[in-house]
Amino acid sequence: MTTFTEYAEAFAIFAKYQPQGSNVSAEHDEIWAGPAEGYGPISNEDQGRLRELGWTHDGDDSYGWHLYV
Repeated sequence: MTTFTEYAEAFAIFAKYQPQGSNVSAEHDEIWAGPAEGYGPISNEDQGRLRELGWTHDGDDSYGWHLYV
């Protein structure tokens, strides 16, 4: 189970790449987030930390990060 602190850390990582606000959406049991196209790329270090927090990345775009809740 993801804690509030882990959500905050992940969203802070996304915010580094799109400071005025990253995109976030939810579908049933899944949260999608990440900087919009044209922002990023997210560093390898931050990608590793997002994976440690349970996020996975699909596709080539930055926004393709998701987490099952």
